[in-house]
Amino acid sequence: MRDLFSLANGNYSEDFSLALEFAQILKGETEFLLWDCADGHLRKIGKLLRKTSPEVYPTYQKYMQSLVEKAYDSLEWKDTEDEDLMKRLIKPKIISLACEFELQKCRQQASELLNASLESPENVLGGFRDVVYKWGMYQADNATWQLVWQRYMNEQDPQERVRLLRGLASIQNAELITQLLELSQDDKIVRKQDYFGVLKYIGQNPIGNPIVWNFYKNEYMKLSEKFGIDNKYFGRVIQDLTTEFSNEDELKEVLELFEKYPNGGAGTNARKYAVENIINNIHWRSAHSSKVEEWLKNF
Repeated sequence: MRDLFSLANGNYSEDFSLALEFAQILKGETEFLLWDCADGHLRKIGKLLRKTSPEVYPTYQKYMQSLVEKAYDSLEWKDTEDEDLMKRLIKPKIISLACEFELQKCRQQASELLNASLESPENVLGGFRDVVYKWGMYQADNATWQLVWQRYMNEQDPQERVRLLRGLASIQNAELITQLLELSQDDKIVRKQDYFGVLKYIGQNPIGNPIVWNFYKNEYMKLSEKFGIDNKYFGRVIQDLTTEFSNEDELKEVLELFEKYPNGGAGTNARKYAVENIINNIHWRSAHSSKVEEWLKNF
């Protein structure tokens, strides 16, 4: 499966329909290695279609729901003592995919578990905190966001604080995203080592990406003065913010930023990889987008 998607993402566009067709063997499958081979490819297709072909994306969502629903129904949102490692690993992967592609029962369960966790943190167990915080917050309202923010402010465990930040950044509300971006600049609220994680998490949010990208461009000089161009996290974040860029205008914006600030410091390689990724995304659109759309019409 990994080979099929690798060929499809290369110059063998005729293989893309075969990759999507073959991926249907995942229906009802709970074998970790199979999903691990396909997971990243399937998510990336979804992200590119969501942005470049919004009229086709709902059909791709239905395709993904058809792949994941049976496996999702066979799994529980909890760990049990007798489960092996592979079983523990596959659960959050399947659940995350189901929520990402809007399987409603998954989104509903994430919301219910988030609300339960706000009553008592122990209600979210094991490896499911990331999924619950992200997808529960994805469809939350202002009041819930404020409750999670207070949980973050009171939390002492650094790892749990990072999980909560990821959840807070997932809200589908531009005003709250902007508020989080502003609050996170205070080192007393968000640790310096967590700051670029916040930018990354906001960048992964379809509503948040243009907000954080404009912030990054406009505040680049201030950020470089505060953190230094040799800060590896500052250098790396350009890849996180541009991973879904897929047109010539976005490429131009990135190149103009690099021209304005030519010294990439610790981010020199990250800049190169960011540009390569955008070019590859542009190529994907021209070489594969129409073929994927055509295949989905017959799904």
